[in-house]
Amino acid sequence: GYKLTLAGQTLHRETTDIERTLTSISSRLTGSDDHLAGRVSVTVSDTISHFIMPDIIAELHQQFPKIALSMHVLNRLSNIQDLEADIAIRTGNRPPAELIGREAANIGFAVCASSDYLTRQALTIENAWNNAPDFISLEKTSDGTFHHDWLPALSEHRRIICVNGFLSAWRLCHAGLGLSLLPAYLLKHDKRLVQVRCRNIPDNSTLWILSHADLRDSTRVKAVRHFLIDRFSAIFSNTENNQ
Repeated sequence: GYKLTLAGQTLHRETTDIERTLTSISSRLTGSDDHLAGRVSVTVSDTISHFIMPDIIAELHQQFPKIALSMHVLNRLSNIQDLEADIAIRTGNRPPAELIGREAANIGFAVCASSDYLTRQALTIENAWNNAPDFISLEKTSDGTFHHDWLPALSEHRRIICVNGFLSAWRLCHAGLGLSLLPAYLLKHDKRLVQVRCRNIPDNSTLWILSHADLRDSTRVKAVRHFLIDRFSAIFSNTENNQ
């Protein structure tokens, strides 16, 4: 029930402006660094960090041995907008204007189930969509809210487990707790999963590699950003990763 007084609101505005100025000065100094050495922080979503990033980091360290990578698993852009990270790997619509970078890939989705679940429920990949009693969905507050454009077609008697990220959804699906809409590349990484036939699949999601515009002149950030764009483009140009 606490509220700022008028004086408190004025002070908050002024200190926020000061913080933004100091952050901009710091980022411009960092952006002027012209060495391919030092630390670069990357923020990335949970499933990409778990399944894709380990091999990419190994390649990055071979190509740029003096660059140390910090990886933060977060599903939002605000941390890079506040300059808490140098690079963001994100899926979604066109990013805010103050971020630079470009599209690296398109990621497809698939309705997945574990083969054990289908066997236990006496289902097949052809009839599971209409007859499976259990579904795993992302919460409305999570990235991937298209799940809730997908779920209303389900009848009310089905059990819905809600989670706050794709990695949790994958773990439950892998454990045989129901069907879930997942990034299609997980089918390659988890041989227990099978793709269930379904016509109502969301469109592909664009994968972006982004930095704050203030870091455009940082040699090491630019080098890592371009490396990530090339690697993700190569990985997801393979249709097996993007069904």
